[in-house]
Amino acid sequence: MLRFGTIALVLAASGCNCSADTSGLSDPDATFSPRDATIDPPDALGPAPRDAAMVDAGSIDAGRLDASTSPCLTASDCRGPAQPSVLFCPDSRYSCIGNECVWECNGPRTCTIDASECAVCDGLRTCPGMRCGLMMSRGRIEDVTTGCFNLPGTNTPFAGAEVNLFSTARPCSTGIELTGSPSFVGAFLEHPQGDIFAFFPALGGRCSGVQAPTGAIRFIFSCPACQFVVGP
Repeated sequence: MLRFGTIALVLAASGCNCSADTSGLSDPDATFSPRDATIDPPDALGPAPRDAAMVDAGSIDAGRLDASTSPCLTASDCRGPAQPSVLFCPDSRYSCIGNECVWECNGPRTCTIDASECAVCDGLRTCPGMRCGLMMSRGRIEDVTTGCFNLPGTNTPFAGAEVNLFSTARPCSTGIELTGSPSFVGAFLEHPQGDIFAFFPALGGRCSGVQAPTGAIRFIFSCPACQFVVGP
């Protein structure tokens, strides 16, 4: 099995000055967009937030595959059946990522995430970087597994959708939004060691990711709802 770095993406849990066009986020100040907002971490070590201010009602439940994606403490808590995998992750296994069961490329493992968005995965601690370059600004959802052909909880097509990637106000944080749509998917944080963690509310909350071993830049994200690939 290929050894990839973990992915971390974090979305604004509270206090996010997002525009009214963002999907499932509150809009306390319509003069700011997700590009301007500092993405604050969810509660440290606890399950990702699911209040109505963050996501549309029902979108988190719609984004859960089954009981196997319920909150967890360790990877051994995730006992569901094997889930579909994208092309580049044939050896996926269940992991517990920030208290969420995730069918991911790097499984099985247990990762806790603290208030600084530092992650401890099976005893190895990594933290977000301070200087990262935006590797791509436009892409497409090239592959997606069952559960996310449409953005969960909506009729918005997700499979095959074009996306914009942009730097947020936080260092090493990249936001993802659907092109030509007001759907802000979420954001991910890169760690200097190559790890990445993300937070995509409509896709179940906490997600992990890796770069695919291909000639072109491709990100593989593993979420409670599904796996998907962002490619050029």
